Amino acid sequence: MNHLVSTFFIVCLLLTACSQEGPSRPDQSSATANTSSANQRWKALFKITSVESPSLASLDQIDLEKDPFTETQKQYVKALRAMAANDVSKASDLFLTIPPGELPPGFLYPPYRAVSAAKPERENPFREPLLTLAENGKLPSLWEARLLRDEGRFLDALTAYWRSAPAEWTMHDVDCLVQIATLQGAKPDVHSLVRKALATKQLTPPVEKAIHSELSEKYKPMSSTAMEERLEIIQQEMDGQTASGKAIVESIKKSLNLRASFLQKDYKGVMAQTRDKDPIRQSDETLMITFLSASQLLEVKEATRWGQEIMRRNNGNETKTWVATIIEEAKTTAQASSSSSPASAPSF
Repeated sequence: MNHLVSTFFIVCLLLTACSQEGPSRPDQSSATANTSSANQRWKALFKITSVESPSLASLDQIDLEKDPFTETQKQYVKALRAMAANDVSKASDLFLTIPPGELPPGFLYPPYRAVSAAKPERENPFREPLLTLAENGKLPSLWEARLLRDEGRFLDALTAYWRSAPAEWTMHDVDCLVQIATLQGAKPDVHSLVRKALATKQLTPPVEKAIHSELSEKYKPMSSTAMEERLEIIQQEMDGQTASGKAIVESIKKSLNLRASFLQKDYKGVMAQTRDKDPIRQSDETLMITFLSASQLLEVKEATRWGQEIMRRNNGNETKTWVATIIEEAKTTAQASSSSSPASAPSF
């Protein structure tokens, strides 16, 4: 599914979700938008643009010359028309002519998404207002989830997804959840979320199919085409130096440094890098390297802490037995070492 083609449909769903927060909040509007008549026109725009099956034809029914819309509102509708016509670049340019302060909160996310999609390398003027709304708990859960994913705050994004309505998910959200599961090692949490979403029977057919294909609990090798598409998306974020792209680069650097320390048998160096980390927020590789390093150093408490997360993510009996055996070997060796001469570390 073409993500940009679906952008307009995302917009309209989100406008509906935020209809209770949009036109009535004066602190996010300019003096013009604060007037009673302007607020009424914003409310009218909500009704017009949030129909169940929006189309370019429905937007064309809005007569910008006949109806008393403000210049900001006219630009906004023109931008929506561009998005409906799948011209995200033009939509982005139109949205960028609108000062964010002139938009009610319920209209901020579509411009943010358009600019992010068309111009990922430039500073997004709609980002800060949205972050402020998120920090104050005034952003719809789906907006918050996508925004925090863009910010590289992957587990915070996952928490927001738990509060969102599966009926509003799109292919973009599938991509976000796949990235969260891959980069943060949060597969069990993502699987729990998608099981709940599937049980609601509210997912659209394309999203449900993608979830079964890409987020199944049973391992399925990713096709070469899907892998190329995934890598291309990641590369674009890295090249564009988006917040998410920077988070990915930082994650890769940390993984490489950790791997180098482990291969050099610098187990103390590994623990120095990960001792204060929360296991649930780490990748599978980081989890395994830290667990084995703690075991080598006979740090039973740390080995147990990291081993518990390994078992949570891989709850098969074989994994549980392996983790328990490593921990028991470390414990036995540590006890023997403390009561006599130093002993060798456990093998694995």
